[in-house]
This record gives sequence, structure tokens and C-alpha cells, in this order.
Amino acid sequence: MRQLLRQILRAHRTKLPPNMRSLGDQYVRKEFAEMRDVTKPEVLERFRGEWEKYLQQLETAPADDLGADLDAEILGTMSDDQKAKLVDMRASSRKLREEDGK
Repeated sequence: MRQLLRQILRAHRTKLPPNMRSLGDQYVRKEFAEMRDVTKPEVLERFRGEWEKYLQQLETAPADDLGADLDAEILGTMSDDQKAKLVDMRASSRKLREEDGK
């Protein structure tokens, strides 16, 4: 898991603008820290798989086309806590965009 975290942070350095990098780094570190004590293999496998998909998308996306909409199926499987985190991330990213526009 540590190697995956390092790969994601490295991709953030090369692919994301500074304000998005800061937000992304904070979020990724927090998510990985929260998983530190998880021992269920199926949970760890899904967590790792989703972050590997994110890393692949980040590495292959053109710099001006980062991000993708979540499909309804994925949203339907998310817990209330995960949905709340998405709302918080959206608000933080909008705030950063507004600050950049000033």
C-alpha cells in the first residue's frame, strides 16, 4: 500500500496544478491513513483496486482533461460517509477554482 501511495503522490506532483495537488495530497493521505488498521482482505482489495484505477486515469489523462463523472452504479454503492466526502471535496475544489479565478 505504501508504494501505491507514493506512486499517487508522485503522479499528483507531475499532473496536477499546485492547488489541486494540495487538496489531492491531503485527501489521499487521509484515506490511506484511515485504512491502516483495516484487516479484511476484501475491503483492502477493493480499496487498492479503486486507487490503482485512479492512478491509471491520472497518468493517462491529458493535463487539461482531468476528472471524470462517477456513474450511477458506483454512486449507488457508496455509503453516506463516502457521499459526504464527495460533497466536501466538490466544495473544496470549487473554492480553489474561485480563488484561482480572482
